[in-house]
Amino acid sequence: MANFQLFTNRLKEWNNFSYDLWVLIGSNAVNALGTTFLSFLVLYLIVSLKFSPLQAANIFSLYGLIAIGAGPLAGKIGDRFGSLAVQKCLLFSGGIILVVFPRATTFGSIATLTAAYAICCEGFYLLACGYF
Repeated sequence: MANFQLFTNRLKEWNNFSYDLWVLIGSNAVNALGTTFLSFLVLYLIVSLKFSPLQAANIFSLYGLIAIGAGPLAGKIGDRFGSLAVQKCLLFSGGIILVVFPRATTFGSIATLTAAYAICCEGFYLLACGYF
């Protein structure tokens, strides 16, 4: 009984969140759902596109390497043009990249889209964490 009351009290606290915070929570959820494609990227590359495991691992590693530099880059751009505007642009661009991704079949095109998607996702996270 006490656990249920604790849960309902927590839900009542959520009603005090501002609209802006709910938008931020929702956009982070959308971005996180988009990032789950990384879990299946290596499998897709090996099984469907017949890439070697080394090539698939290189693509996966590229995401991580680009993500390291994407945060500071997005921060600089956010400082110049405004955090919210850059967040919207990154979230929209990430969605476009996911729509285009199945059309890419060569190593170079997949590497380019993966690098661009890393910038969109990781740059968004950095800006979203510093928004409030």
